[in-house]
Amino acid sequence: MKEIVSQQIWLDGLEYEAQYLQCTGTYDNYLSTATVYYQLFTMLIDVNGDKSPGQQVASGYKEIQGQEYIDWGNVPASSVNEWIYNWTAEQINVTIIP
Repeated sequence: MKEIVSQQIWLDGLEYEAQYLQCTGTYDNYLSTATVYYQLFTMLIDVNGDKSPGQQVASGYKEIQGQEYIDWGNVPASSVNEWIYNWTAEQINVTIIP
């Protein structure tokens, strides 16, 4: 899970601030395509100032294929998660906070 620059999300007639991105691989044919399930969450801050994910306010699927699938496959194993988070963030137009 990655913290993102706050995004305004409308859900069931209410406005929320999405501040976390979660990505999960749901399918990969190991040849030419893979599917990523993404979720955006609000942020909870407890009385000690500790941050944690709150309510899910958006979700969806993104398919990676073609040259992007090849590029992903060429990423060193230690960087695969970082690459897919950055790719998903770009696809859904959010910015990950380093």
